[in-house]
Amino acid sequence: ILYHNVRYSEERVTMSSDRMVYYTREERLVAEGNVKGRTASGTRFTGPFMEYFGASPGLRTENSWVATGRPFVRMSPTETGAEPGSDADSTDMTANVIRSRNDSLLYASGRVVLERHDMRATSDSAFVDNGEEHAQFLRDPLIVGRGERPFTLVGTIIDAWSKQRKLERVVARHEAVATSDSLTLRSDTIDIRFAEQEIARIFAWGTRARAEAGAQVIEAD
Repeated sequence: ILYHNVRYSEERVTMSSDRMVYYTREERLVAEGNVKGRTASGTRFTGPFMEYFGASPGLRTENSWVATGRPFVRMSPTETGAEPGSDADSTDMTANVIRSRNDSLLYASGRVVLERHDMRATSDSAFVDNGEEHAQFLRDPLIVGRGERPFTLVGTIIDAWSKQRKLERVVARHEAVATSDSLTLRSDTIDIRFAEQEIARIFAWGTRARAEAGAQVIEAD
């Protein structure tokens, strides 16, 4: 049990906090108070409490951690494709609870906010796979696109896929509504495709789709 300006360092992670408790048999570290850390791939995190589980033969095959008390995470540039150390092209997440597996998979719950240069997403729960560049948002999700043609998208479940840090596809399911400066589209499922970070195509299906663009209204299956 260590107190005051405690620092912990290993190959996979470095961490500092006001207090730490290290459980040797479990390879488990509990950090409390002004927790700050950085993983080997570059993910940074801050918050009031964090529990770290190190990979160890006979215990677990991958490292993981859980942070509570509304932590802030700036995802690894190595995983997301951003330039190392670049804050302008970062992917940031804030939530009441964030869990990480192997510094690549993130699970968040409670007032989730994810921000990057091309979109801002909010929901009650979220899952992010940095390796596959896929994110899923659950329970009252809302995505706001920040490209040259801004848009908002709501639904019960929203999935977003990127390639080399550029948004390629966003799909909203169940009572989906997409809104831009000139169009409002409603349907069970809305699938938005992007090219060079601009909306290229939109598909809507599942229930009677309705598109409203000024004085024009189009309905179809």
